[in-house]
Order: sequence, then C-alpha cells, then structure tokens
Amino acid sequence: MLYYIRVIFLKQMFWTSGTVEHGGTLMSEKRFRSVLGENIFRHKYAQGASDTWDNCAERIVEDVCGTRWGTAHALMSLDERKQLTEYIKTMRFLPGGRYIYYAGRPNHYYNNCYLLRAEHDTREEWGSLMNRAVSCLMTGGGIGVDYSILRGEGKVIRKTGGVASGPIGLMRMVNEAGRYIMQGGSRRSAIYASLNWQHDDIESFLTAKNWPEFIKRKKNEDFNFPAPLDMTNISVNYDDVWLKNPINKVFLKNCRQAMETGEPGFSFNFGDKQDETLRNACTEVTSEDDSDV
Repeated sequence: MLYYIRVIFLKQMFWTSGTVEHGGTLMSEKRFRSVLGENIFRHKYAQGASDTWDNCAERIVEDVCGTRWGTAHALMSLDERKQLTEYIKTMRFLPGGRYIYYAGRPNHYYNNCYLLRAEHDTREEWGSLMNRAVSCLMTGGGIGVDYSILRGEGKVIRKTGGVASGPIGLMRMVNEAGRYIMQGGSRRSAIYASLNWQHDDIESFLTAKNWPEFIKRKKNEDFNFPAPLDMTNISVNYDDVWLKNPINKVFLKNCRQAMETGEPGFSFNFGDKQDETLRNACTEVTSEDDSDV
C-alpha cells in the first residue's frame, strides 16, 4: 500500500500541457503540475541543468528495456519501446524512483531493497546489523529489519550483569544512520522496522513515533528537523497465535494509533508464511531470509 501511495504522490506532481520555455530552452511539453514537482525533479532526479522529463523518459526506456546505446540486447521491440516512452512522458506509467534516478548513470542500483533480520540477541549482532544496514544504505539500498528476537529494554544480561537497551534503541541507531547516509549521495534513505505483537516492548513500540508538540511544530516548519524514527516506517507483526484472540488490547491500540498518526502499520503473517516477517520499505517484498534482496 505504501508503494502505491508513493506512486500516486509522484503522479500528482506532474502534468501534461502545451509548449513551454524553461531557462531559455524550448521544451516540447510542460510535464510538471506544480513548482514543487519541478523542483523535486531538478534537485533529486535530473541529470544536469538542461535535463527534461522527456529526456528522462527516453533514458529510462533505453537503459532498462533497450540496447543501452548499442551495448546490450533489447528486451522490447522498437515499437514497444516507443509506446512505453510515451506512456512515461505523459504519466500514464511511472517507474519507481530508483529507475528515474539511476537510468543512464555509470553505476546502477535498480534492485536495491535489502531485507535484514536481527538473528541473535547479542551485542555482536548489534554491531553486525549496523554494519549490514550501513553497507546497504550507502550503496543506495532501502532496508527492512525485523527486531523481534532482541530482548526487551531493562532485561538482565547475565554475562555482564547489565541490562538490555531493547530493540527500539537499535531501531533509533539505524534510523540515525539513515539520516546521514543518503542514497546515491542525494536521496533520503528508505527504512522499515517491525516487532512481534507479543514482544515485551510492544507498548513502547506502538507509541514510538508519538512526537511531542514542539517536535511536531518544528517538523511543520522544517521537514528535515530530526525526530525519533522519522526516517523509518514501522509495523507490528501478527502471527498464528494472534488469530486465536485477534481483538486484543495490542491490536486495538495499533488500530487507534494507525488512525490517529498513520503508524505503526500491520504485518500479517500466517500459516507457512508466518516467518516471512521481513519487508522492504515499501512493503511489497516479503521474505524470512536475512540479507535477502
């Protein structure tokens, strides 16, 4: 669902009309519905000051479906490529952001959704997960992480006599890594985090993004103002055990939170799929295997 919301948002930024002059250059058609849409394209996706949406559409089709300027076998016929190019130019079809950004560049990161799992409840796993997360983010990848195996905050660590920080602490560390590691050096990181509905820290997780009023005000003034887990989409994992008593306090609170703030979301995993709790940031890809792509 998040993927389709993002596509709808991007489509609303563009518009097809007549001829327009931009920066002294005559473009065949105006594609942008608003100044915001044009600014986003020029600052985040355009390859040079003279780049246009029409050029971008042609570049995407040639790089992904064509001959890559004579260096590869085309995946579509010439007529099919012409039709697809026109669909993209007129916004009847919109590729994912990674295709818009990377098409035509020397280095491509098209398949860049990485699914990670906290596999062990150890401090070594904290370090390993952070290393994997940073490695994925710095190469342009979005990540999804299931933290359910980590013990709750305040639980005793027998080997050291200390207490556990809990999974939300690690989520915040990954979130901050995403704040400063931009995809491809220019785009915001995409991060997903989930926790099982029976976890000891589920109550804190449900309200982890209930920001105080002063942060909300700052966010309204400046979207980039830092806030807890603001780079991360969060969801609660529901499994077969939940089906035995689905109308419980955790689920009801999850529903209230989702209606009031939009998060956490819901991740339903049942039967032979109940271990497939890993998601990419847009949530259309699922797996149970760590480091899946």
